[in-house]
Amino acid sequence: MSPLAEGPAALAGALVALGLPLLGGYTLIDFAIDLGPAAPSAWRTALVAAGVLTLLVCGAGALRTTRMRQIAGWQLSAQGGCLLVAAGVSEASLALAAPLLLANLALTTLAAFLALAALERRAGTDDLTALGESGPFLLAGLAVLIAGASAVGVPGTLGFWGKLWLVDELRRGAPWAVPLLLAGSSLLAFGYVAPVAAFWRRGSPDGGVPAELRSAGVLAAVPAAVLLVGALVPGPLWQQWLAGVQRALAPDVAPEPPRLPGLAGLLGVVLAAALLVIVPLAGTRTQGRRKMADPEMGAEGVIPPAALGESLRGIAMVGAPDAALLWLYELIQQLSAVLSRLLALFERRYYLAGLLIAMIVVILIFI
Repeated sequence: MSPLAEGPAALAGALVALGLPLLGGYTLIDFAIDLGPAAPSAWRTALVAAGVLTLLVCGAGALRTTRMRQIAGWQLSAQGGCLLVAAGVSEASLALAAPLLLANLALTTLAAFLALAALERRAGTDDLTALGESGPFLLAGLAVLIAGASAVGVPGTLGFWGKLWLVDELRRGAPWAVPLLLAGSSLLAFGYVAPVAAFWRRGSPDGGVPAELRSAGVLAAVPAAVLLVGALVPGPLWQQWLAGVQRALAPDVAPEPPRLPGLAGLLGVVLAAALLVIVPLAGTRTQGRRKMADPEMGAEGVIPPAALGESLRGIAMVGAPDAALLWLYELIQQLSAVLSRLLALFERRYYLAGLLIAMIVVILIFI
């Protein structure tokens, strides 16, 4: 994790979500569009492959960690992989889907870090296995749920339209990448299971959330609300914003309207968004009595899907090769120790002996 992401959660969320990723994402979009048709097909295929690999690696990484900060970082990088995929498909798809994917990346990361601020102020840690009975957090929990759903591309969230339009372009330009993209999104969805459970876990009967912590939940709910509202108005979103962005990014490419829902599709999106909000709240209300904890299931914290994450350890190590780098460092240390022993032969008392042997060899050569 970057030292910046290890700072105060609210500050880290603002800087991480709205700082370098936005600047880097816009630079990537602008560079790929300027390159345009001059980009060779092999280069575009490599970009799509790199983006899909990034999504798979980061989804596996989110499954292997138990820290909420690292999960937020993995999901940010995973959505960056979707940007790479959009950059490699075509110029039109890049101008259409990439701005929406970039906006979704910023909003989901900001919501996750602001919700993390509420969790850390109450529990004192972001380790999901050591939280204890510290919940539930209604607004912060909704923010994490909506942010995770939008990062994955669940209907009813803003991320759904970005993923849908990206898949439409992939089906025309690189159909082999569609199942890999869906697989990476599924891994990312599993990675969000433990954080959502941590925020919605019922605490002790007298463990209400203090009033000062509710403000942090309200702040986290603001970007989450934008993710929901944006999903309900894809038509105006395209007409008022995305069409102008597409013309500004690619003036030489005729703007093509994306696939927009009809009345039935829009009603389905509204229903999906309503279920994202109503079902968790209804589930919390119906928990009238606290169930007896199973001692074998670890009462101290939330148990993440560790078995699946451990089975994907090799994939996750590509994104965070800490163990491989540590092994390489130990190997270099061992080689340096062997080399120092060899050089010690020519130090101190062995120096004159080595010099004498060298002189004898030179004399024998000239005889």
